[in-house]
Amino acid sequence: MTADSVKSLRVFVASPGGVDAERDVVEQVASILNMGIAAKARVVVVVHRWEKVIGAAGSPQSQLNVI
Repeated sequence: MTADSVKSLRVFVASPGGVDAERDVVEQVASILNMGIAAKARVVVVVHRWEKVIGAAGSPQSQLNVI
């Protein structure tokens, strides 16, 4: 499978505090999917967690739009 033939499914995770375990589950499920059905479907699931987005100048929305 070449990089050109794989589509990315981007998942953005943002939630209130106190649900770190649940956010971790999203990444775990994405990893499982990427090793199984996603690879067969030529898709890669990419998880972006809000707390890992690096701040920059501009509005918060403009920073998310580039993810």
